[in-house]
Amino acid sequence: MANRDPTRQPIGTGGKPKSRSEPKSCGHKPERDAFEVLLDGLNVGIANLLPSGIILYCNPRFSEILHIPCRREVIGGDLKFHLSPASWPALTEGLQHATHDPVEGELRLDVDGRTHFVSLSLTPMRVFNGTTIRVVAAEKTELVETSKALDQSQAELQSLSAKILQLRDNERRRIARDLHDVTGQELAVVLMALGSISHHFHENPTIRDRLKESVDILRKVENEIRTLSYLLHPPLLDESGLTAALQWYVQGLEKRTGLHVHTDLNPQLPRLTRDREIALFRVVQESLTNVIRHAEATTVWIRSAIHSSDLEVFVEDNGKGINPQKVSFAQHGHGGGVGIAGMDQRLRQLGGKLRVTPTGHGTVVSASAPFGDLATEEPTIEDQQQSYFPREPNRSGPHRSPEIKRILIADDHEVTRRGIRALLAEEKNFEVCGEASNGSEAIAKAFDLRPDLIILDLIMPRTGGLTVANRLRDSGLSTRILVFTTHSFPGIEKTLQAAGCHGYVLKQDASQELVCAAKEVLRGTSYFHANSNFGTNTESESPA
Repeated sequence: MANRDPTRQPIGTGGKPKSRSEPKSCGHKPERDAFEVLLDGLNVGIANLLPSGIILYCNPRFSEILHIPCRREVIGGDLKFHLSPASWPALTEGLQHATHDPVEGELRLDVDGRTHFVSLSLTPMRVFNGTTIRVVAAEKTELVETSKALDQSQAELQSLSAKILQLRDNERRRIARDLHDVTGQELAVVLMALGSISHHFHENPTIRDRLKESVDILRKVENEIRTLSYLLHPPLLDESGLTAALQWYVQGLEKRTGLHVHTDLNPQLPRLTRDREIALFRVVQESLTNVIRHAEATTVWIRSAIHSSDLEVFVEDNGKGINPQKVSFAQHGHGGGVGIAGMDQRLRQLGGKLRVTPTGHGTVVSASAPFGDLATEEPTIEDQQQSYFPREPNRSGPHRSPEIKRILIADDHEVTRRGIRALLAEEKNFEVCGEASNGSEAIAKAFDLRPDLIILDLIMPRTGGLTVANRLRDSGLSTRILVFTTHSFPGIEKTLQAAGCHGYVLKQDASQELVCAAKEVLRGTSYFHANSNFGTNTESESPA
């Protein structure tokens, strides 16, 4: 450490040299002028520096900030040697600028393995023999560490909010699946059984009316359970993607609230991973909820945009707008619950972004998610045949009567398959040749058994009904396909026809329509009567 320059001019001399003896020890207090005594008593660090960084004077607090117990060891030395080497370039640049303009900044010093942060304010001072630099220093390590701890806590809170949203979606999905797989299927079977029983009581109007009343009540319960299941987790999101799910949700929202929603969604949106599609769907859902609750809007526009690396969805309203400070406040996790902050953090975890922008005449919410890390591509039909199916599938056999129509039942619920069998058993020309409990098994058995008709559930494990239909269509198999499901949505007829299906029956209508629909489809015509019923009863199928 260099010695103090004995020729330095103490502060407050008016430029005239003043001699004084060097303090012999840190405890000895030499005579000082009043101004220097005042500086020594301040609780902020004060120092005078040459432009080169040599310390001409410092008060006790300045040496304490540098973690040097005795300021005698500081005076006369170069300031940079008390700082972390990483801060040297910034100090040199700051000193150069400070010879003519005030400069503020932050520097670091390492003491006993711990990094300390010091804020510096540099001001030029003109003296008789040139320019010195007045330095005001303040220890801000505790403030920086507290701020970092707060930022970390905030990040953990936002991460927790995102996890809460994900767990909530997982739980919604599970409950929706249980309602569909258990309660909904059992009600569908009861409806089929009651419909079958009612055929035997044509001559007893009392019993027939009681049965009809029971069926009507069960239909209402089944519709309510299906609607609840859809709201918890729309099955279309898994089977048909974001566009179909949003169109279904918007239709129900318009009927329920009277809000006008215009959609401009590409029907051929590329599929994302399930988590990303759910996240985008929930952003739109949450945005529409906020519009209804707070925006006082009359119209909403929803559109999509496909970029080179991501998919973006926009929700714009013509409401009263949102305070930008409130948006920033919520995005940083303050007072926003798991709303904006949770959605923002969840999208960030998935590689996406959320932006909320006031427009002066409403608000625009945009959410993006990347295409990367898509689910593994499904194997081609040739791969499916090679891995699932025998090279030479069994044919119907030489003893098969051409009047007998062989039917494959594909549904993941045994009780439903049993109910279908019971309805078909009354038809002499129908023969159930096999059953499948998931989509992969349905494809395998279709190639193995070559049935005339497949009664196909829309939502099944491993491979969904639409995927099964597409694969069978692409393979050239002549088997007719009749979809049999509890799910219905706007445009289902076009969706099913595009997938190669020939008919559609709701499970709750099975006792009245299934056998008739099977006969029509086997004749070579189509049967979409259930879809027209849906069209006249949309409100029961939509969220309410």
